[in-house]
Amino acid sequence: MRLEEEHAERLAALRRAPAAGRHRQVIDTAEAMHWFSGRLMRWDTWGEVFQLSVDAARVCGDVRAETVHLNYLTWTSVMCLHRYRRGIELAHDAREPARRIGDAEQEAWAPSYRASGLRYLQRCEKAATAYRQAAGVLAAVGNRPAQYGAAVGVGQRSGCRCASRSWRGAGTFPGSRASTRRWP
Repeated sequence: MRLEEEHAERLAALRRAPAAGRHRQVIDTAEAMHWFSGRLMRWDTWGEVFQLSVDAARVCGDVRAETVHLNYLTWTSVMCLHRYRRGIELAHDAREPARRIGDAEQEAWAPSYRASGLRYLQRCEKAATAYRQAAGVLAAVGNRPAQYGAAVGVGQRSGCRCASRSWRGAGTFPGSRASTRRWP
């Protein structure tokens, strides 16, 4: 894969781009690279890539890009860097601009990522609440795959060792014909 072979050079170019005023290029490059982040989660460079794109979006005044890339940075903090508290903080930051522009889907990703961080920290009650919130909004905007993912996250008792009442019935998702189905 070319990205794996050239990532050091690409990251160096991405670092230089803001000084040259190429903020839109930083955003676009990070957007294109984002699709690889799920396959190459071991890279600690994702945090820097998405921080650069968040900063670039802010300089451009592009609130939508800021929201999207804050969510990417949140996901990266939780899933790649295992910085759960930082991810939870970033999730809070990502919701505000999403609300400001009325982007419900981006607003829903934030509690989903927040929930993952909370689950890793064994804060089960709060994680279940955040997953439910995300699944509800994702259902309302029609993003069924993401909605199901959030619902499955709620139902993953194995990831949260708390003996909590909040997990009972948590594997259901609102707005679905299968809302009585229980997820493992």
